[in-house]
Amino acid sequence: MTVERKTLNKTLTIIFNTVAIAMAIYHLFIVIQPKFSPYESQTIHLAFGLFLVFMWALIRSQHKYYKIIPILFLLIGSGIAVKYIFLNFHDLTARIGMPSTVDTWIGLILIIVVMVATGLSFGWALPTVSIICLLYAKYGYIFSGFFHHAGNEWPRLIASLTTSFSGIYGIILNVSATFIVLFMILGGLLQATGGGDFFVRLALSVGGKVRSAPAQAALIGSGLMGSINGSALANVSTTGPITIPMMVRHGYDSRLAGGIEAVASTGGILMPPIMGVVAFVMSGITGIPYLEIIKAAFIPALLYYFTLGLTAHLRAAKDNLKAPKQEDVEKVLDVLKDGGHFFIPIIVIIVVMVSGYSVMLSGFYGVLSIILVYLIRESFNNPKFILSKEFWSTISKGFITGSSGAMKIAVASGVMGIAAHSIVITRLPSPVIFYISDLSGELIIVALLMTMGISIFFGMGIPNVASYVLVAVLGAPALVELGLPVISVHLFILYFSIMANITPPVGACVLVASQIANSRYFQTALTSIRLGLPGFLLPFLFIYQPGILLEGTFIEILIAVISTILGLTSMAFFFEGFVIRRTTPLQRLLLLIPAIGLFLPGNFSSIIGLIVLIIVFAMQIRQNRLAIGTV
Repeated sequence: MTVERKTLNKTLTIIFNTVAIAMAIYHLFIVIQPKFSPYESQTIHLAFGLFLVFMWALIRSQHKYYKIIPILFLLIGSGIAVKYIFLNFHDLTARIGMPSTVDTWIGLILIIVVMVATGLSFGWALPTVSIICLLYAKYGYIFSGFFHHAGNEWPRLIASLTTSFSGIYGIILNVSATFIVLFMILGGLLQATGGGDFFVRLALSVGGKVRSAPAQAALIGSGLMGSINGSALANVSTTGPITIPMMVRHGYDSRLAGGIEAVASTGGILMPPIMGVVAFVMSGITGIPYLEIIKAAFIPALLYYFTLGLTAHLRAAKDNLKAPKQEDVEKVLDVLKDGGHFFIPIIVIIVVMVSGYSVMLSGFYGVLSIILVYLIRESFNNPKFILSKEFWSTISKGFITGSSGAMKIAVASGVMGIAAHSIVITRLPSPVIFYISDLSGELIIVALLMTMGISIFFGMGIPNVASYVLVAVLGAPALVELGLPVISVHLFILYFSIMANITPPVGACVLVASQIANSRYFQTALTSIRLGLPGFLLPFLFIYQPGILLEGTFIEILIAVISTILGLTSMAFFFEGFVIRRTTPLQRLLLLIPAIGLFLPGNFSSIIGLIVLIIVFAMQIRQNRLAIGTV
């Protein structure tokens, strides 16, 4: 790299960092001093996102001539958002439904710019899907039967997606501009101030006393980090290089180590209280309060990690792995003493939300609390820490990290809005509802299987939030029409959209984990699916055993949770071929009965499954006594 290029990139990096810090400060400021309408605020949010994405592309560009392209898009994209949309907001709202020629051309350019920015951020799968949806909204009249609709003229269609403040400026961008960006900033600050390292250390100290310690550490660390950062891929890329080699050194097979981390990183998005910010999107789409969503998602997330942890422990016992030496494991109290303050922001968020305040305000106080606790903690060693370069550089780094994540979500939210609105204005969801209802013949299980397939298909190619949104628009109304509860339906779709991270032929999480573990991709993927089976089974229980979503009476909830725990436990026993000791072929076969029966609705199958599980336990206990010579 020449001296000129280094100097240029350094200058561009300074500009990027300055704007990223400004983006974070702006979004924090408007929480306590809202100055603009929601649509104006979305416009500023999108302008920040476009500027930063193209500036990021400009820094990465290797050839001087290629730098011209991101410069053009940067100037055009952010210029349109600020100069035309923001400054002409009142005029645009006055002529909604009657777009001018200039509005049409500005809207078309904005669509192109947002799609290019999303392609640079997440790849071209999501823009491609959005383009298909857009073209279908225009040319639906060329289709016959199921997909036929009257079509839309270009001026009306483009305006409805842009200058009429729907489409790009829809619910998803609004959620990004209000909720998601604040929690991205929180995640960036946690990472910059050492919160990420603390959670991994805490996981190692908590799980360090059992023979499956490295695996349990991977589960705890990835669960905590995934709930905050909201990206399974980022999760496995961050925690995997630490946890996977640690599991392999401890004696786990490389593909199993990769599978455990891939499944653990995937599940982090499903873990309350933050749920990787996807819960905010769900709340915006369904109108269900955020607290209701995380309450319903809490037990399933615990069951997911419980089964994964049990499986990892059974394998360690089966392979006779030893617990780490205690002198190599930090004491939990020592770790908490050193970094326990990182739990304060999470506690603050929960307390503020439970107190009835908005999610935005809870995010703001979460960010404020992490800054304060970091400052107070370090001020014990240096009373003038607030004046030090380290303090301000750390906060700036956190803001930059948070805005770097938020910029990508901002532009992708615009593209998701294009796809979702294009589908809605064609009224395609109505025939989809009829089609699923007709094809399933009113059989709910068939409709669920169809929706599962659609969710996994979309989830394999585009970001998790985007796949959830698209299927929520298309498939959710069909299931609700069949009489299923809204929250059960949306969690069902969310789970399968998330589980696509470990599903071949893409399985992005597995791909990264297998590279770190140096294992074969397909074998690691099969292992991941087996380990992640709870994530594929639990969504069906949302429908047939709503007690695990804390729906129903106390007794109904208790029975649903206990039977699910026993069913998942039996499933882990069956797949690992180990209970107290290695199972015989007959015992392993018998374990299939509770592994299936305890999931089925109705008391009879549950009672039969419980009896068989007790019988297998009794057989194992007897075998164990015979083996040690007590009988």
